Amino acid sequence: MSQAAVALIILAVVMILFVTETLPLPVTALLGALAMAVFGIIGFDQAFAGFGNDTLMMVAGMLVIGQAVCETGVVDRMGGVLERLASLGERSSIALVSLVAGALFLIATRCIDLQSVVRNVDWSAVIILGGSLGFSAGLEESGAGVLVANAIIGLCGGEAASSLVIFGSLVVITAVLSNFMSNTAVVAMLAPMGLFLAETLGFSPLAMTVGIVLAASVCLATPIGSPPMTLTLSAGYRFGDYLKVGAPLCVLLVAAIIVFVPMLYGAS
Repeated sequence: MSQAAVALIILAVVMILFVTETLPLPVTALLGALAMAVFGIIGFDQAFAGFGNDTLMMVAGMLVIGQAVCETGVVDRMGGVLERLASLGERSSIALVSLVAGALFLIATRCIDLQSVVRNVDWSAVIILGGSLGFSAGLEESGAGVLVANAIIGLCGGEAASSLVIFGSLVVITAVLSNFMSNTAVVAMLAPMGLFLAETLGFSPLAMTVGIVLAASVCLATPIGSPPMTLTLSAGYRFGDYLKVGAPLCVLLVAAIIVFVPMLYGAS
């Protein structure tokens, strides 16, 4: 069995565990990364390299700052400021920055206990993000994304299909994969394929590229598609909540990309 097939099986199992929440989400994310290493798709160092990633460090730092903001009561003040956004204009941004800076100042001057802040942070989002980065590295390394893309394009008729059908297929593939993989990796993988097909079919290369890039940002159906989505897990949402709210939004955004991008950038 090819590594791409093994990676897709691991993806299916991980998604089932995410949706059913049979195991805690952080445990599932770690097991997904570990499985990629155990089956030889990536090395163990690569599977857990995400925990040293700059993005993960930034997310961890923002979680600590967010908890500090909550403990100092800044959140309550922010609510009042946000209610007056329309009337405050530019001053609203200054006020929000000042409130956050005040929270950090209280930590620096030990007016609030940093250990208490760190202890009360929900670190599950950091663990999920770290595991998901290793998991997505396995999907990228194995070529599973390319396998899925080629299969879907083949179902649409391959190079003999209509250029608009191929464009729509690539947009859908990009949006789906971006919910499970790094959107940067998805674009790097699909953009060359899209440009080749665009030139072969006489479709606008600019429209194809813009469609793929926009679709890579449509990662709202899972909490592992991007760091900002993972951060929202700290609010107590379940994996199914993202599917219920995010999946319909993904469908609407993908449909808008398929319809409007060729209109705005030309189909040929």
